[in-house]
Amino acid sequence: MTVYITMLSVFLMQIIIPLLLIIWLYRGKNKCKLDFITKVSLTSLYVILVYFVGFWCFNSFYLRFIFIIALIIALVYSCKKQRGLPLYKRKTIREWSKAAISYLLLILVIGQMISVAVGYTYKANDVIDLEFPLRGGTYYVVQGGNSRIINYHNAYPVITFAVDIVKLNKFGNRANGLYPNIPQEYEIFGETIYSPCEGKVLYASDNMPDQNPPENDDKNVGGNYVVIEYKGVQIFLCHMMKGSILVKEGDFVKTGQPIGRVGNSGNTTEPHLHIHAVADSVGIPIVFNNQFAKRNTLFIKEK
Repeated sequence: MTVYITMLSVFLMQIIIPLLLIIWLYRGKNKCKLDFITKVSLTSLYVILVYFVGFWCFNSFYLRFIFIIALIIALVYSCKKQRGLPLYKRKTIREWSKAAISYLLLILVIGQMISVAVGYTYKANDVIDLEFPLRGGTYYVVQGGNSRIINYHNAYPVITFAVDIVKLNKFGNRANGLYPNIPQEYEIFGETIYSPCEGKVLYASDNMPDQNPPENDDKNVGGNYVVIEYKGVQIFLCHMMKGSILVKEGDFVKTGQPIGRVGNSGNTTEPHLHIHAVADSVGIPIVFNNQFAKRNTLFIKEK
């Protein structure tokens, strides 16, 4: 039930509200230019915010560009209607109440935009540079970055920079349907995972079952997973397919060596690859070939 509530909230926050705001901007009447500026600021910043933080793999990655185009059209059209308006006009108490709500929402959106900006930063001297662990398609970062608004892992010190990855089909969706309950309907399920680095295998677990979404196993958080030691850092690759792991504890792996397949085991509600890096019990930032993985980052990889 929690998963479906989350999906409903995603639809509301990144589809319905932006659409209503764009219509409000396009059709709304203003009594002065200050009202218009407030309306433009609130609508534009919210649409841009959702562009960066929305989960666009659920309803097509390309849809977010359509919202930007619609915003530009609404801006151009509404600007033409503001000619001749006074800069400011006195308001009644009721009008001030409505304006106050708009000002408050605008402040909240600006605060979220600042949080997004922070999420795109990291300390360069703490980062670990890895090879991207998947090949043969377009891969989308669902969770990633240095802020909770774009990466829920950021709330937990050990996995604070963890990255969750799915694969997109030609329509920009991660699955055949909104939320199918068969793991094979997800593009990434069964994809070969390649070692993102060279190093010694510290641990490999291969006996957890693959679940049907949205089932999850919160007692075995990582599910089937592999841990590789690289330059004193432990690299965790989690939620792998049962029976697919090709390495064992003590093996030395090379960068690009197949180590298993993406599954749906452990504490996950749908197939994806989870990867995080830990040094001295603290999560550290991951970049793939010098590219920091944030939500909505795409990695397009050939076989």
